[in-house]
Amino acid sequence: MTTSSKQDFLSIAAAGSALAPIKFGLGGVPFGNEFEVVSDDDAYKTLEAAWNAGVRYYDVAPWYGLGLAERRYGNFLHNKSRDGYVLSSKVGKLLKASPRNNTKSNFPFSPSPNNVVFDYTADGVQRSIEDSLQRMGVSRLDIAFVHDISSDGWGEGHFARSGARGEQSRRAAARR
Repeated sequence: MTTSSKQDFLSIAAAGSALAPIKFGLGGVPFGNEFEVVSDDDAYKTLEAAWNAGVRYYDVAPWYGLGLAERRYGNFLHNKSRDGYVLSSKVGKLLKASPRNNTKSNFPFSPSPNNVVFDYTADGVQRSIEDSLQRMGVSRLDIAFVHDISSDGWGEGHFARSGARGEQSRRAAARR
């Protein structure tokens, strides 16, 4: 996604709120211990400093630390006014607890007990959103990006063939 198209999404997500136009945000990869161990205390200090500096767009994904980054974002954001920030996450990767997980092959610094199951179906997308909301303890996502779908992995038409786009649109319309 280009910077300008991501900016368009952020403008749309913030349009219904009292938020000023979003110019930058905070990505959640480091909060999932992707590159090194980040303590909970350091994660929360960083989130607090970002909030105090005016950051109001937060992007995260189940993939980041296999749930760890979402839990940390949620611990910080769930006490903030939900209309006071824009939150995005990703769909396409479900987390499944497993006693014989391969977490260390993807995230050597993450303590997660989860494996990843790729699922871009309508039900998988819905479950991914619901699971993310549960991990974060928030009421909604403003943006849900499809994570890592590419023609070399799933084929150009997989997402369209899975029915997720049409089904998600129907479900969204039914909630209005």
